[in-house]
Amino acid sequence: MFIALIVELVNPYKNLSKPKKPMVGEDMQPLVEALQKFTSPADCLITDNPCLALVSDRMPPPWLSGVSYARFQSGSLDTQDMIDLTETHNCQVMAPTLDRIKNANRPYYDWAKQNYLWVWLVDEREIMIGKPLLNAEPAIPEPAIPVQANFSGQVELLGADWYPGDDAGHLSLYWRTLQPFEQNYKIFAQLRNSEGQVVAAADHEAYDGLIPTKRWPLNKIFKDTIRVDLPPGLPAGNYAFYVGFYDPATIERLPVNRDTSGENAVIINQVEIRK
Repeated sequence: MFIALIVELVNPYKNLSKPKKPMVGEDMQPLVEALQKFTSPADCLITDNPCLALVSDRMPPPWLSGVSYARFQSGSLDTQDMIDLTETHNCQVMAPTLDRIKNANRPYYDWAKQNYLWVWLVDEREIMIGKPLLNAEPAIPEPAIPVQANFSGQVELLGADWYPGDDAGHLSLYWRTLQPFEQNYKIFAQLRNSEGQVVAAADHEAYDGLIPTKRWPLNKIFKDTIRVDLPPGLPAGNYAFYVGFYDPATIERLPVNRDTSGENAVIINQVEIRK
């Protein structure tokens, strides 16, 4: 009886010692959801809002972890520093939701608007998304899974990264457009087991259609990331992704040069599922 009473007295306070993630307002929830869906845990985020970084679990480069008015005003963080760090770390999203960057470093803000592929308005705030990767070392990270596939001389797939998680993983695809797209295609990414059965799929357009294929930059590397939700009870083991393009109106696939899949898809092996 005495022990039970102690347990009852202690239990209500257990959670007080557990730190809680700071919350962002409901107006920023679409941005949080987009970051968690279209960027991977390995991607960095340029932002002046530490709470946004923590809630979305997308961290800024170390030198940009605290973007304050004081740092801009003191000269310890200038426009060229911001540009160099953005390029070096290939941060795919710049989210100045507190207006510190916009007000204190307008040249960098304007540079980001010109160098990211799209400006997305979230609650009247401009969010820059889709930064093409530099065509020079060390700015381009080597994909963990090298791929060399050409889709009808239109676009090539250079490689992929896979970031496994418990209930979902993130697949990053590195594309280089060789000829301007005349239409918008959807990307299919089918996760298959050793028997060739599709166990998960993530058909998508980059950033939920905000950066369709007609907007992809010519002769530059574009990193396309998508979260792949995994079914409950999926056994651990090695799987493969079948990846390619199709016309959403006709479902016709963009042909792959020297196709080995028999279905105009690129096969990406070495995909590990952990449970």
